[in-house]
Amino acid sequence: MALAEAMFACLPGADSEAAMLALAEIGDNGDSPQLRWLLHQATGDRSHLEQAKSLLDEQLAKVPTSITKPCARTSASTARSLRRGESIGPKSSRCDKPCAE
Repeated sequence: MALAEAMFACLPGADSEAAMLALAEIGDNGDSPQLRWLLHQATGDRSHLEQAKSLLDEQLAKVPTSITKPCARTSASTARSLRRGESIGPKSSRCDKPCAE
């Protein structure tokens, strides 16, 4: 329900109060990076982005490094391309190894 409320709160003229109440009701078990990103979009509150990053970091810590290490190189390359204003996609990837096997 909180995710639906957060999506609704992103609509023009919508109020984010119901989404914030739904977040308070679900507690930590229902919290997700997607929910926090939507709440940031609805409210402009940077703390939601910080919490989304924290939740993503927690999830990433559970993934074996044999999977994440090749992806880190691709992610760094993608970040550099974005900073330079370049387009990204399969043709611009500098990593020819798959991220997961």
